[in-house]
Amino acid sequence: MLGRKIQIRVGVLLALLWSASQADMLACRAQAAEQTTAANEQSQDAQKSGDEDRIQGVWLMTSSETNTRKARGKNLDGLAQMVVVFERDKVIMYQKAAKIGTEGGYKLYPDKQPKVIDLGVPTPDGAGEVTVKGIYRLDGNKLTLCMSTGPGSKEPKDFTTPAGSGIRLLELERDTLGKNPRAVVELAKSTAAHQKSANRLQRLASAMLRYRDTYGRFPAAAVYAGDKPLLSWRVAILPFLGEEALYRQFKLDEPWDSQHNRKLLEQMPKVYEPAGDVKTREAYTTFDQVFTGAGTVFNGAEGLRSVDLRDAPANTFLIVEAGGAVPWTKPDDLPYSASKELPELGGLFKDGFHAAFCDGSVRLIPRKVKEPILRALITLHGADAIDLDELNR
Repeated sequence: MLGRKIQIRVGVLLALLWSASQADMLACRAQAAEQTTAANEQSQDAQKSGDEDRIQGVWLMTSSETNTRKARGKNLDGLAQMVVVFERDKVIMYQKAAKIGTEGGYKLYPDKQPKVIDLGVPTPDGAGEVTVKGIYRLDGNKLTLCMSTGPGSKEPKDFTTPAGSGIRLLELERDTLGKNPRAVVELAKSTAAHQKSANRLQRLASAMLRYRDTYGRFPAAAVYAGDKPLLSWRVAILPFLGEEALYRQFKLDEPWDSQHNRKLLEQMPKVYEPAGDVKTREAYTTFDQVFTGAGTVFNGAEGLRSVDLRDAPANTFLIVEAGGAVPWTKPDDLPYSASKELPELGGLFKDGFHAAFCDGSVRLIPRKVKEPILRALITLHGADAIDLDELNR
């Protein structure tokens, strides 16, 4: 009997030991799996971090291939003298000869095979970015990009450019000889910011013109209740910017800073955001403003009709970049008086300010422009004889 009890106890003990062994083994396996997963994630993070570090800097275009045909040097045509700058999470492309620049975001996926890159390319109207899919290869001071080139283009799977695929293969070399010093990088960034800002203003001007075509007149500078301004023209044109849902959330019979409307400040559309590295003191503010007062397009509680434009539309300011930023929903703009100093302009760029005109065009107005010319462009008369092309010469 004693022997049987001992056998049972030994059996129970062995069972417990086996269970413990199994539990330890499973725990070890789980721990090993976790360590393997963590190691893989660390490896991927390290690889991504490595490529993101290595791709930073200035790259010069050396060749381009499409439809299996490669071009180099002068045969690069529009891509000749192309400078590509990767800086933090931005990519800036600058064509030195044409002085054209764009700025967008990018993402690397080095754990894919082949490695994948997504480039953010600004839309022509400044409304946002479209993602261009591609693959990349980093080899020392050489960078190879194989990119799709449009909606009908195939997504590249390897570094070839089959005929009719719309795929473009770009080869770049790091600028190690100082051919493009920091000044060129800053110029590239400035050019891209100028282009982005001009595109934004063009989109706003287009919205204004569609408003005029719909209602027979431009919007007033504010949404009024009697003679009291409540909300900015920037709210009034929201439906013409594709922001109908946001527009419907506003209470148009309440001021911009009412308990209800103030909550909508944080939903500022990107088109009102400043281009470049400019940071505003307060959030949800914009430099996009209009001139108000006697003799301007925005005078009083009713918008101007096109027939009331005395100067050519191409010679009359519609929207400008002001010297300071204001809350985007607030009816706060640039008061004009013939007997007072001009309001401050150009808070975004050192060389001048962008202005949208009543025909929808956008120009950079240099700081050197004389005051009488500015006053003529602000008002409804006196600017017909001005040659705007002369302003930038």
